[in-house]
Amino acid sequence: LWVTLPDGEGGRVNAAYSQGPQALIDTLRSELDIPINHYVEVDFQGFQEVVGAIDGVPMWFDRAMRDRNSGLDVLHPGCVVLDGQSALAFARARHLQYWEDGGFTYDGTGDLGRISRQQVFLRRVIDRAKDKGLSNPLTLKALVDVGAANLTIDTQLSVSQLVALGRRFSSFDSESLETHSVAVTPRTTSGGAQVVELDGAASEPTLDLFRSVGATATSTAPSSVVPSTTRATEA
Repeated sequence: LWVTLPDGEGGRVNAAYSQGPQALIDTLRSELDIPINHYVEVDFQGFQEVVGAIDGVPMWFDRAMRDRNSGLDVLHPGCVVLDGQSALAFARARHLQYWEDGGFTYDGTGDLGRISRQQVFLRRVIDRAKDKGLSNPLTLKALVDVGAANLTIDTQLSVSQLVALGRRFSSFDSESLETHSVAVTPRTTSGGAQVVELDGAASEPTLDLFRSVGATATSTAPSSVVPSTTRATEA
């Protein structure tokens, strides 16, 4: 997504992230006009540690899949429990190949496919955490402690708040998780970069969900917004 950075220059949203959490927050608040209450950042090591804390994440694969760039290598169809390393490879896969008709074929969906797979993976993480016993206060506290030790969170978000949040969602149905994508228009910058720009008018109904305005803002299911792609469908 092409945005206006805090210094007034234009750039991809990644550039705001590279300037640090506050720059990213300020950019998204300005660009999308949505409130941001807390900040949680998961780096590669933290991602693997959290997956390890729930003893891996079971995923069903209907065929062999691989991504030589991310390291994903699922040799056979069926249920596979992804450990931290393989889960990261799955979540990062954007050059996915799948086995068909005696050979590997490129998926071709790139970043959009990766986002869809990440959304599916997030649902499986929720299910796995529930299976490990989120309703048990001791289990919940242990999982939160692992997460807090491996995540970057803002100074106003305490472990007790994370535990309280976990209790609220201890019985949450992962299929109720709502994900949204803002509407964008693709263009090429003067430097030749392929980017997308926010379609403000078309994105208003989606962004209003996060502003708690409008008829659709009454949903009780947690939501997430994808500010960098066109509308992606879940795999």
